[in-house]
Amino acid sequence: MKLRLAYLLAPIFLTLSLLLSACGVGDATSTPFVEQPAATVAPAPTATVTAPAAQKQPAAVPAKPAQSKEYLPAYGCLPAITVTDVVVQACMDKPEPTQYETLQITTRMSKDGLPIAGAPIKTTWDYKTTRAECTTTSDSQGLGFCYRNIGAATLGFRVVVEVQYDYNGQGYRGETSFTTAHAGVAPTAVPAPPTPTPLPPVVKTAAPKQAPAPAGVQFTSVQGGRPGAYASVTVQTAPGASCSISYTTPHGTDSTAAGLVNKNANGAGVASWSWKIGTNTYTGTGEVDVTCNGNSASASITIG
Repeated sequence: MKLRLAYLLAPIFLTLSLLLSACGVGDATSTPFVEQPAATVAPAPTATVTAPAAQKQPAAVPAKPAQSKEYLPAYGCLPAITVTDVVVQACMDKPEPTQYETLQITTRMSKDGLPIAGAPIKTTWDYKTTRAECTTTSDSQGLGFCYRNIGAATLGFRVVVEVQYDYNGQGYRGETSFTTAHAGVAPTAVPAPPTPTPLPPVVKTAAPKQAPAPAGVQFTSVQGGRPGAYASVTVQTAPGASCSISYTTPHGTDSTAAGLVNKNANGAGVASWSWKIGTNTYTGTGEVDVTCNGNSASASITIG
């Protein structure tokens, strides 16, 4: 039975042996089978979508501020006025003065961009222990100026100076200030001048009354001259008297010069004549005769 089984299995083992030889299994010289590690499957690459870089925008240039319209220019320590509202400005020429200095406050008022002229201005100076005022009037530019000596103002104390303009029945206010920063020396008092001795009163003496003019004729002025010049005479007589004049040249001839005409004395009894001396008149002494209301008087007159 065993032989028969062996006989039956022999062909099978032979076939298996051949198969194993062909596959390299069971051969003494064959390479032993080594289990290989499982192949590592690389993950499929993931596509990365990159967004396009944002384009760099140029830096924004800041817009220039709109330039304000200047209605009134700067003046001294006052800035320019660039609005049309009612504006009251004030500033001190010395914000940190020394004691006993004289300060100037400059003020200005405008309305609708125009200066307010002729307005009364009052400035009130509030010191630590007292209050003082200074008044003025605005000029054609709306400006006002006040001056005060601050004396021994308290060091380090801020003195507020209030400004008020009176315009069209209303008060418009502004303010400024200063702080006394330095000690000063009081000025030396100047002695008062001596009181002058009063002079005795002046007694005015009344001028003597002029005696009434005589009824006749009196010469009060006789003025000769050179040939070609003018001569003149004045007489005193009765007011309103009718007078005539004649002039005899140094050569002895009666002159007919214009101006030697009849006249009436004025209300004070004065009569005057003036005439031109002929260019060919001889020099020397002539004579003037005046008759008023039948009364006559004569006077010498020098020619040359």
